[in-house]
Amino acid sequence: TISINAVNDAPTTGNKTLSATEDTAYIFSSDNFSFSDVEGDNISKVKITTLESAGTLYVDANTNDTFDAGEDVTANQEIAIANIANLQFVGAANGNGSAYATFQFKVHDGTVYSDGAGINTMNVSAVNDPPTTGNQTLAATEDTVKVFGSSDFTFSDVDSGDSISKIKITTLESAGTLYVDADNDDTYDSGEDVALNQVIAIGDIANLQFIG
Repeated sequence: TISINAVNDAPTTGNKTLSATEDTAYIFSSDNFSFSDVEGDNISKVKITTLESAGTLYVDANTNDTFDAGEDVTANQEIAIANIANLQFVGAANGNGSAYATFQFKVHDGTVYSDGAGINTMNVSAVNDPPTTGNQTLAATEDTVKVFGSSDFTFSDVDSGDSISKIKITTLESAGTLYVDADNDDTYDSGEDVALNQVIAIGDIANLQFIG
């Protein structure tokens, strides 16, 4: 009779593709790391064997779900599964894209690590970013209506393909008269004054006019 004593077999892992959102921390969970073990052991920790190819992989030491200086994951850093929610990822500001980043890891069954490493691929979906504006100095002529155009309003947007669609007057004119030419006669008429926070579509921007 030959008795064969069992030995612990190393767990195995694999690859996964995960979905994150632009400018938002992705919080990992144990099921984000492929794990299989013939003895039925559970995953106990992971080791980051290859660092992220883009963005920032970090351990949220102060549990504020935000990357802070000094929290970067280091090569071969171990994270216990009990603390896996502290392992987080965020892309660079406004960064997004399919297969935006990858990193590699090994999984532990409580005794040994997997022989091979798994690869997690981070897809980062885009979100709409607010546009930015700025100041301009425009030239008008005494007693002559200044008719505005879209280029009179500084506009920049990091999201490609977006263009200015409308403006809002957030502070009224300090002198003269800013008005919307409702009857298209390029002349100020009673009742056409712009109101605070009035919105003007870019398609109608030529109706926004000023006279001193």
